[in-house]
Amino acid sequence: LPHILFSCKNQNHITDNSVLVLNASYKLNIIEPSGLTLDENGNKLWTVSDENSKIYSISLKGETLDSLTVKGEDLEGVCDSRERKLTVVLERTREVVELSKTGKELKRKAIDLKGGLNEGLEGIAYNTNSNEFFIVSEKNPKVLLHLNSEFDELRRDTLSWANDFSGLCYDKIENVLWVISDESKVI
Repeated sequence: LPHILFSCKNQNHITDNSVLVLNASYKLNIIEPSGLTLDENGNKLWTVSDENSKIYSISLKGETLDSLTVKGEDLEGVCDSRERKLTVVLERTREVVELSKTGKELKRKAIDLKGGLNEGLEGIAYNTNSNEFFIVSEKNPKVLLHLNSEFDELRRDTLSWANDFSGLCYDKIENVLWVISDESKVI
């Protein structure tokens, strides 16, 4: 649900039949939020707005703390990566952009991916164990990209188990990648 931040109770063992329990919800004062990542210190979150090309720092209760502007449009995903850096994806131009947490652009690279304007890069996650990135394309094509720290493509896998793909999260403790589908309503 847009404009609401979900926090779920921690479960010790997740199975195919597990049910997430809503613990709390908070209204966000952000236009068209997309993507969500926990800050490396664990005391705030980052999200992007595909409406105004901004990255927002928000409290764990959804209060806007700060914002950074990104050159480009249609931001869709964000991840906290490597020592005080954020990395975002731009859906329509199929670009990955790395910024400092003060908003200075550090690196930008276009990804070779064809498809409709509003069916491109949708989510990004950072593997802290290997210093590599995962990026998911929404649909047409539905692919999972594996990139090195310079955003060079290492691998491309076609995904077929959902109607679309909306976001990613890398779990460094379990060493697994969580993928979410909005249309199929599945994680």
